[in-house]
Amino acid sequence: MRILMVNRGIYSVPLESSGGGAEKHGYYLADRLGRLGHEVHFVSKTRQGAEFYPTMRVSVVPPKRAVIPPQIGFFGWTMKHLFGNILSSIVAFQVLVRHEYRFDVIHCHGALSALLLRILVGRRIPIVYTMHDASPWIVYYPGLHKRAIRKAAYLAIDVPCLRAVSRVIAVSPALREEARRLGCARAEVIPGGIRSAGSSEGSLSGQVPYGLFVGQLVPRKGVDLLVRAAVKLQGENISFVVVGDGPERLRLAQLAQKLCVNDRVTFTGYVSDAKLASHYSNASFFAFPSSAEGFPIVVLEAISYALPVVAAKASLYDGVLVDGVNSLIFNGGDVDGFQKCVKRIISDSNLRERLSSGALSFAKEQFPWEAVARRVLCVYEEVSTRRRHQPVKEPILTQDFGQAPLKVITSEVALHVPALSVYLTGSIARGFGGYRNDYDIIVVLKTFLVPLYLRRLKAVGRELSHKLGSKVEVNPLPTFRLRRAKGSLFLMKAKDEAKLLLGEDVLTDVDTGHDSDICPDWYFSFFSSMLKDLLDGHGTTDVNALRAMVRKMAYGLEWLSEHAQGDLSRLIGLYSHCLSDLVSSNELTWFDIRDCMTRFFQELTARLLSSGSKDLQAQTEILMRTSKGKNVLKNFEYCILLFLTKGEVVQPKRIFSRILIQDRFRAALVLLLAAASREEYDAYMTWKAHAILSGCAKMKRSSANLRELWMTMREAVLEHWSIAQPVMGL
Repeated sequence: MRILMVNRGIYSVPLESSGGGAEKHGYYLADRLGRLGHEVHFVSKTRQGAEFYPTMRVSVVPPKRAVIPPQIGFFGWTMKHLFGNILSSIVAFQVLVRHEYRFDVIHCHGALSALLLRILVGRRIPIVYTMHDASPWIVYYPGLHKRAIRKAAYLAIDVPCLRAVSRVIAVSPALREEARRLGCARAEVIPGGIRSAGSSEGSLSGQVPYGLFVGQLVPRKGVDLLVRAAVKLQGENISFVVVGDGPERLRLAQLAQKLCVNDRVTFTGYVSDAKLASHYSNASFFAFPSSAEGFPIVVLEAISYALPVVAAKASLYDGVLVDGVNSLIFNGGDVDGFQKCVKRIISDSNLRERLSSGALSFAKEQFPWEAVARRVLCVYEEVSTRRRHQPVKEPILTQDFGQAPLKVITSEVALHVPALSVYLTGSIARGFGGYRNDYDIIVVLKTFLVPLYLRRLKAVGRELSHKLGSKVEVNPLPTFRLRRAKGSLFLMKAKDEAKLLLGEDVLTDVDTGHDSDICPDWYFSFFSSMLKDLLDGHGTTDVNALRAMVRKMAYGLEWLSEHAQGDLSRLIGLYSHCLSDLVSSNELTWFDIRDCMTRFFQELTARLLSSGSKDLQAQTEILMRTSKGKNVLKNFEYCILLFLTKGEVVQPKRIFSRILIQDRFRAALVLLLAAASREEYDAYMTWKAHAILSGCAKMKRSSANLRELWMTMREAVLEHWSIAQPVMGL
């Protein structure tokens, strides 16, 4: 089984002893799954010296060093968790893209990362979420504002996550019941495990016995109760060792000094794994006075070392900590209750041995990591099997366009993205299918997160093109653009030509205004799409293929002339006839089509942009620098889109430039077409195109060979055009 395990990215693993039980849980579980022979891709923060099973593939969450130190307040803690989960999600998504989403299951240990990945890929890959944290309704957090913020965050993130993921694993029965109460019907209990059962060497003779605490030093852990109890235990031969760090460490150390117990309460800060194991082995008991926990893994580790546990009463421990069997339980916040439990363990050797024996036997029976991993694998098998057997929605084809390939296309699209509607556009939809049987598919998405689905749709298009032997272009369209597009989006004016394949017809009631409302950018968008096909067909010598290309362009311009006004309509109609005349030529070449379309560009620029120049390079400058109905926000859209789909960054000066990036692509496209010739390529226009696109598209290193440079530019334009078209309207 192929598993993507996503840790919260808050603490580095292997974990240092300041806390972070969820991260430790994910680390041990991923390791055991790898040892059982499964392919595990592990996303987590790691620290130097981290050891992983050889077959595990680790993707490190940045930054390598935490930017928020452990000595932080509540706000810093919140930011650390927020950014840790977001960074984990970004790295996980990059892993998914790199491996083309070929995973059987995604297992997340953070609610926010699980929710984000559910939005991104949940329709394709089942998401399993391990619930580590208790809700703020079943545990007590000190501070009114902290409780309010936690409740708001839980309602905004955790509750939607519990309801959206494929399966929830709760680490305790109380968490499972809470998940069900909050609307999750797919929760089951699989507690954390231990690596191996150890033994405690703690003794009350020969050395000062001590109680051990391990965890973050934050208010909810109740370590101040431990310090105050040390005052009441001054007559006893007992001390405390506090392992961990956090914003409360300085205050707790000052409190211990103020109460004159600083010699009996030792704060170690971070310790190595070996040192922590030594503390566990030599301690006499484990103290855990926390008032708000999910299910702390440090308690399991203490039990595995046969340490009796003195813990605050909490329903979250039911079934694990049993009073008088492996632990002594006191009421949370009760200093007297805590110190009485400690005195009982110190003074009653029989009780101490009974609790120690009960802890060790319980750990051996209930929590080996291999058993935990096998139970988790059963969950994986169930959710992945159910996903494989989900019925695919049958496409509803409104007309017969050669239904077999369209059924395949529509089924694949509906399977991989949340499609509200699927339309067939282009030449086939208009009744003309002679040019390579191209299938131009527009998907109206149910979500505005179009950039996150774009790469997946492009992959679907490539797979379908290979399967059907025809070119399949699949582009998304968010519903919010239907309302704001008006005359600027081609599909809006061409809605009578868009044939519904699946879903509801969302174009029927869209008001796109009168044809006179069409902005100049719309014409250049329509025209540039033809030039892009022409650039794509460069090098074609098959006369029949060239004739099919010309017919497609001529038919498109004929349709465009019907929607244009006055002189512009006549101009477009004239070039439609010119292209039609080329079809009858027995010696038709790619350059004949290029020359016709280049002349048309010059006429169109002169008519729409009032360009008085006849020079092609000057006209491309006018094209870039003239406003045609769109604003510079398009640059930011492209920047975000390129980063999400390809991980590339646009130069800031290109983003903030008044020249739209989409116009840079159009100008580069025209120059590249004009630069091509039968003998050699025009150096000036090729380098001019390179300068225009520099900083907008990642290109290979410039070559001294002009032909190689031209081909590199052609490849970059076609690749980035396909990415940017849905959002920018190229």
